[in-house]
Amino acid sequence: MVRIDDSLITAQTLETRLSGNERQVEICPRAKLTPSALDLLRARQIQVVKRTAHGSSAPAPQASVQQPAGVPEAPGGTERSRRFSGIFTPNIVIYDEAGSINYKEMERYIAWLIDAGIHGLYPNGSTGEFVRLSSEERRDVVRLIADVNQGRVPILAGASEANVRDVLQMAQYYADLGADAISLVPPYYYKISDTSLYEYFAEIARNSPLD
Repeated sequence: MVRIDDSLITAQTLETRLSGNERQVEICPRAKLTPSALDLLRARQIQVVKRTAHGSSAPAPQASVQQPAGVPEAPGGTERSRRFSGIFTPNIVIYDEAGSINYKEMERYIAWLIDAGIHGLYPNGSTGEFVRLSSEERRDVVRLIADVNQGRVPILAGASEANVRDVLQMAQYYADLGADAISLVPPYYYKISDTSLYEYFAEIARNSPLD
């Protein structure tokens, strides 16, 4: 059994630590596995064992690995009022040859952006081709970015969906991951009046956990 003490475990981390014959990997209690790491573990049928606070080990379902904690409160305000400034990068989505999201390369890409000094991340916008992704894929993209980011820079997540209910569900999901705010486009199928457009955004603003 291989023991990994990193707090963030990616597929690249696993590839450098595993020899190819392991059936179990022991991780620390607060470790987080990125989507590509989970994919690799499933493909190789490797069981994740979580070390307890007392130093003993116990099997842990991969799905139970903790999500990152919320972003720290900004000076002089709450998370909802955290100010955005500087360069926010509209994030692209990287695909493999089969047309699926390449989570491993996405992790490298996001880490590179943060290391390069950008001030914020903007997934699921037009540059991120949000209309091409399923709702589950849009969730996966933001979850991956939150995992890699670890609260280092703000996340402005695109949460545009077909109706108010789905937008609010997505906003809550992103808030739970530690995103700081959401961006939205107007309803884009039915033609609506200016009053209806105002009410659409007002309803979301009143009920969303994020600005």
